[in-house]
Amino acid sequence: MRGYTVAAAAVTLRVSPKWLDNVLSHHSVAGVRKGRQGIKRLIPPNALLDLEVALILTRSFFIPIGAALALARELRESGGEAVREHPPFPTIGLDLAAARSHLDRRLGDAIEAAPDRPRGRPPRSKKNGAPVRAPHQTTGKDAGSSAS
Repeated sequence: MRGYTVAAAAVTLRVSPKWLDNVLSHHSVAGVRKGRQGIKRLIPPNALLDLEVALILTRSFFIPIGAALALARELRESGGEAVREHPPFPTIGLDLAAARSHLDRRLGDAIEAAPDRPRGRPPRSKKNGAPVRAPHQTTGKDAGSSAS
């Protein structure tokens, strides 16, 4: 599965990585798995589009992010055609091709600006060009010299 890191997605969406991670933790976004701590999230392209549309809805119409995500998914799945939340009154449409194009342009810049950082503990440093052994490690010669 192709996906984008939270850092790259946050730069693309122009939000903080913390805000995006909180949204992904608290709301259901199609294609994004809720994982345990320490597991890197990957955001598939359709989920990124849902997040972009949800942000537009939230910023433009003050729709809460949870409702905006559900509406964004519905718009994407319908091909951007009008969606009737409560017929016959509100109708919302989306130029899906334009939204994808706009998102793809920003995503290209974001991937360069937000490189994937390695996770976890950094490797141990080297001393005089040789790897430093952990204190509990012994060589074969040291192992046989212990008293019985």
